[in-house]
Amino acid sequence: MSETDPIQQQKITTYIWYAVILVCLTIVAFPTIMLVCVGMVPTAIATFIDRTEDKYSVYCIAGGNFCGVFVYLLELWGSHNNISAANTIFSEIFPLLIMYASAGFGLIIFMVLPPIISSVLQAIAQRRLNLLRVVQTKLVEEWGETLIPADPSTEKLAVDTKPE
Repeated sequence: MSETDPIQQQKITTYIWYAVILVCLTIVAFPTIMLVCVGMVPTAIATFIDRTEDKYSVYCIAGGNFCGVFVYLLELWGSHNNISAANTIFSEIFPLLIMYASAGFGLIIFMVLPPIISSVLQAIAQRRLNLLRVVQTKLVEEWGETLIPADPSTEKLAVDTKPE
């Protein structure tokens, strides 16, 4: 037996529990599971397509997709909550459009937000640099030019230059 056997055993046990929970939910709430499975197709596709380790795009797509599906889950739960009510939702194009377009909106957020956040962080860093330069100028005025080395490439810490 190798050392990875307990890890593999734990994974298998976890998958078995997921399957048991899914079967129980299917027995208890089949129309809900049916609506979620049909509505969350873009999330399943994104899970298989995204090869990155972190899967941030899947999180964004799943969040948007679930928002679109949840609206119709509430409609299903507020009505008769049977298979014919779920089929009524599927037979119309508008609910499917809302579910899938909300997943597309999650993808748009994933693609647009990182450059915006990067720009904001860069602006914050530039502002901080400018403030530090003002403080440096005040220190130079107070202590003199000896604070600034003549050649920045040969700059050493004061600790390194002291004889022992």
